[in-house]
Order: sequence, then structure tokens, then C-alpha cells
Amino acid sequence: MIAGSFGDQVKDTMGIENLISILTTSGLELAGALQAHLNEYDITMKEHFCVEKIEKGKIKTIHFSSGEKISSKTIIVATGAKWRDLGVPGEKENIGKGIAYCPHFDEPFYKGKDVVVIDDGNSGIEAAYDLAILLNRWWCLNSCQN
Repeated sequence: MIAGSFGDQVKDTMGIENLISILTTSGLELAGALQAHLNEYDITMKEHFCVEKIEKGKIKTIHFSSGEKISSKTIIVATGAKWRDLGVPGEKENIGKGIAYCPHFDEPFYKGKDVVVIDDGNSGIEAAYDLAILLNRWWCLNSCQN
């Protein structure tokens, strides 16, 4: 398994309350538990590596930015996702203090508050709808840029 950072996005989640068999946890705790579980298996983990190129063929060769190479018959690419910043003043300083990137995990923090969902796609509409139901508010604004 090759990862830029194991558990990357989920580590930013403050409170997770809707995961089967877990009453409450943080993203950091969940990522740690997942990594501990992964360590129980015979899996080689390479963290903080970047893939520069993959040579095609029956046996594929993966070239890393470190100069290291590995070969494999099969490659599964799961690129994950990345939060996009708006670039507005105070955004970075207020993450977890009113600004959040995961409406579904952080829903309890929004109860009783006015909320704005900013997104340029379907996931934003879904998040706004879910939050509207939770907050008993039935209006939302969507602005898309193409």
C-alpha cells in the first residue's frame, strides 16, 4: 500500500458519531485504529511516497520520486479526495471553529445554527439537503461555476 499520508482527509474530522459499532471518535483516532488493523496483516505500507510514473506491461513497474521502483501484476488506484480551500481571510485559522469540510460527520456541531454550504457540485446539494433536514431549515443556495 502506497500513500502520501495514511488517513489523510479523515484526520481533519473532529467528531464522528455515525459509524457502525462506534459511539463517538475523532478522525485522528479512527485513522489510527485503521492503521493498527492494517498492521495485523502481511501488508507493506509505504507512506509519504509519490508515484512519478507507471510502466505498462504484463508486470507493471511503479517509479517513486525517491528513485525506488517496485513491480506488480496488479495496481489498484484509489486517489482519495482533497478539500479545496476558498482562499478567504480567516479560513485556515477557523477550521474546526465554525468552518468544516465534512457536513455529514460534523452535523451535531451545526444544530441550532445558521449554516452555509459552499460547493460546486452534487455533493454540495446532497450536504445542504441533509443539513436542512437535520436543522429543520428548508432553504439553501447553490452557486455553480463551470
